[in-house]
Amino acid sequence: MKTFLTYGLAVVGLAMMGVALVSVLTSSLSYPAARLAVTNLLRTNANRAEMLCKSTPGTFCEAIAAAIKTAAMIGSQDPAVLATATKPAYDAAVMMVRMNWKQVFGKAKMGLMAVAGSAMIAISSDTMPPVLIVLVALATIAIGAYVLLRRADIERGLVLARAEILPEVDRAFAEGRYALPPR
Repeated sequence: MKTFLTYGLAVVGLAMMGVALVSVLTSSLSYPAARLAVTNLLRTNANRAEMLCKSTPGTFCEAIAAAIKTAAMIGSQDPAVLATATKPAYDAAVMMVRMNWKQVFGKAKMGLMAVAGSAMIAISSDTMPPVLIVLVALATIAIGAYVLLRRADIERGLVLARAEILPEVDRAFAEGRYALPPR
C-alpha cells in the first residue's frame, strides 16, 4: 500500500510541476530584448507596440498594454494628465500579473510538497527508496528552482518597465505618435 501511495504522490507532484513549467515556458520573454523592441516600436509606431504588448501576457508587456489602452481612452496629449492615468493603470495590471505568477508558484510548491511527501514515505519504509522516486524528486527540485528564478526575473522586469518604458508611453501619446481610432 505504501508503494502505491509513494508512486501516486510522485506522479501527482510531477504532473503539477509540469503544469507550472508549461506556464513558465509560455512566457519566456527576456526583459532587455523586449524593452528594446517595445521602446523602438513606441518611438516609431505606437499602435504596433500596443499589439506586441497585448500578445505577451504574463509579463510587463501586459501592464504596458493596459497603460497604452488607458492613455488611448483619455485621448489627451497633456503629459501631466497622461502620467496620472497611465501609472495607476500600469500598477493595476502589475497586480494581476503578480497574482498570476503567485498562482503558478503555488502549483509548483504543491507539486514539490507532493513529491517531498512521496520521498518521505519511501524513506520511512524499511527498504531503500526507489531510484525512480529519487529521480522525480531531483527533477521537481530543478523545475521548482527554474520557476522561482523565472518569477524573480518577471518581478524585476515589472519594476524596471515602470521606470524605463512607462515614461516612453507617455511621450508617445504626448507627441501624437499613437493614432487614435476614429470616434
